[in-house]
Amino acid sequence: MAFQRSTIKTLVYLFISVILPVALILINHVFWIDNVVLTAFLMVWMGFALLVIQPYPIGEHKTIEP
Repeated sequence: MAFQRSTIKTLVYLFISVILPVALILINHVFWIDNVVLTAFLMVWMGFALLVIQPYPIGEHKTIEP
């Protein structure tokens, strides 16, 4: 059954997939500038989460959730 996500759910998914990783990358570069592995992991997580969770509106397509 296809339906629109609620605004709260969209914001939570956006927080998990974009806002939190970007904040952690900034904190990582402020305190541990040599820690490239954590930055790479967070960037991979952000890309994966954007593809899988899709926290943004898709347009005319509806998100299908179980």
